[in-house]
Amino acid sequence: MSPSFTEIIILIFSILKQCDFKPVLKPPSPTAIEYMRRFGYLEGVGSDAENLYKEETIINAIKTMQKYGGIEQTGIVDNDTVALFSTPRCGVPDVNPRQIKRPKRYVIGSEGWKKRTVTYYIANWSPKLGEQTTETQLNKAFKVWGDYSGLKFNQTHDVNADIILFFARGPHGDGYPMDGPGNILAHAFYPYEHGSYGGDVHFDEDEDWVNGSEDGFDFFTVAVHEIGHSLGLAHSHEPNSLMFPYYKGYNADFRLGYDDILGVYQLYISRPLEDDENHSNTNDNSQSAERDDEQTQDGSHEHEDEEKHDDDSHKTDQDDASDENEYSNEVIDNEEDSDYHFENESETGTSTPSSIPNICDGYDTITTIRGELFVFRDEWVWRFKDTGLLDENYPVKFQQLFRFPRRVKRIDAAYERPQDNKIVFFTGNQYYLFDGNKITSPEPLSLANISLPAYVDKLDAALIWGKNLKTYFFYNDEYWRYDDLKNAMDDGYPRAASNWKGIPFPVTSALQWTDGKSYFFIDKDFYRFNDQEVIADEQYPLPAFGYWFGC
Repeated sequence: MSPSFTEIIILIFSILKQCDFKPVLKPPSPTAIEYMRRFGYLEGVGSDAENLYKEETIINAIKTMQKYGGIEQTGIVDNDTVALFSTPRCGVPDVNPRQIKRPKRYVIGSEGWKKRTVTYYIANWSPKLGEQTTETQLNKAFKVWGDYSGLKFNQTHDVNADIILFFARGPHGDGYPMDGPGNILAHAFYPYEHGSYGGDVHFDEDEDWVNGSEDGFDFFTVAVHEIGHSLGLAHSHEPNSLMFPYYKGYNADFRLGYDDILGVYQLYISRPLEDDENHSNTNDNSQSAERDDEQTQDGSHEHEDEEKHDDDSHKTDQDDASDENEYSNEVIDNEEDSDYHFENESETGTSTPSSIPNICDGYDTITTIRGELFVFRDEWVWRFKDTGLLDENYPVKFQQLFRFPRRVKRIDAAYERPQDNKIVFFTGNQYYLFDGNKITSPEPLSLANISLPAYVDKLDAALIWGKNLKTYFFYNDEYWRYDDLKNAMDDGYPRAASNWKGIPFPVTSALQWTDGKSYFFIDKDFYRFNDQEVIADEQYPLPAFGYWFGC
């Protein structure tokens, strides 16, 4: 008996399934290959490169390019990817192709300047901007970085300055010709890189440069990005970062990204520089007065250096550095008040290992921010990407990280509000709000603002409970439930903390972790709480320091 038509179709599909056919990748165009080579996603292997790369290599390169472009990582050259090829951007490569698989989110491009005082020379200007506007905007751009790096930038008319900035068309001697209107707006060189060009910034004169407008390319926006490269910062794939490689347009509410600030912190605040001894000495006389009058200083906090540094040692060939560091992507505002700028080690004391407390001996509070663990003790904060996995750039002073007034010396509790992701930090009988950009006010808010009674002199813990997404405040053997959406305390509180069965109060901290579970910390132990059964899990407490801190 002959098989029926239906049986034949079923047989065909069965054979095809067993063959496990894979879709064939359409080779990217030569334009796409050249673009990926130009910006570091593929290594150059000749004019017929598209025929020599492995399929997996091309897919990974496309995905990384899409990641740095802030678009969906499909691994194919789709319409959004093609649009990237003509999107105005910086001419500095995005990645080192030899390190393309490394899951770094923010990259230090070079070792940075070895000295605290850096000179710059404005060689020319665009007629579209004029001399005065060009100089004003560049000075403003340098000040942005100076406020957060502790570097002092001195404008000079010496052609041997550390950083030379100029406008050019087409080939201009550095091997990286300008390409005319659109696409590449400017490029820069890392410190001590590319011979005498180390640190220099070149702008494409053919661009439609404007000052504070959306009708062309805002000069300040491009300049402050390129100067970031001059200081040693590479591109970030985080769209909120100033070092994002693509031009995002004029933003009247300009601010550095959180990654950007941590980048210059890593390069210039966390390590000593060659002229730091002089730098420290010249600031000694001003420190006590500045600390006594934090509210009235202008906040510029530029670091004077008695010696004139004419060091042009960067004008020699040196190999490119390839060290990488990883950071987050929130942003911090560039405030003018002296309470809001980074302190360097000469201001806060030498950050030697002996001066940093050991969280394996204790902590003040623990919280989660953006899905990561933050541990506070005294003026320091540790950041863990996962339990026991400390970020290599920590600990740092929390005043530096979150731009706190220097008078704040301790964090008692903290939590991230669910409705707007603002971080609420409690210290004593007051609290501060961090909106992702800045502390919203230099003056703290009273606990009375959230209807806590006057006898609460400090909170023990604050918790967003996963069961109802309400906020719970804990103090001794009492707790309150707060509705952040209504900005109001719920009726019927305080209540006895014994309602949280199996948790001995008072607690040291409380948080909801990425596994959706609630955890309570009491000194060196921690409890996992069953939110559904409203009782602590039976196998707890367990030692906290080894599991959470990797002690």
